[in-house]
Amino acid sequence: MAKKTRAAKKPAGKRSPAKKPKEAKKASAPRRRIPRPATAAPVPVTREMVAKRAYEIWQKKNHAAHSNHPVQNWLEAEAEFRVRTGK
Repeated sequence: MAKKTRAAKKPAGKRSPAKKPKEAKKASAPRRRIPRPATAAPVPVTREMVAKRAYEIWQKKNHAAHSNHPVQNWLEAEAEFRVRTGK
């Protein structure tokens, strides 16, 4: 004797929403690439650049030899370049 199969029934209160037909995608204008601004490669800090800045610092301090040390000026110039370049 053949068994009767029962179809799975969904609860009466829950129905699946009717499926909407798929709409064709609208043809959009091709995307335009926005060029990025060119970034300059970082210029390496040279010994001459530091020397020039140290000299400017020395000039700024009115050539006061008794209170102005060349090593201190050099270190101050290097520190300024470190701040500018982020290193």
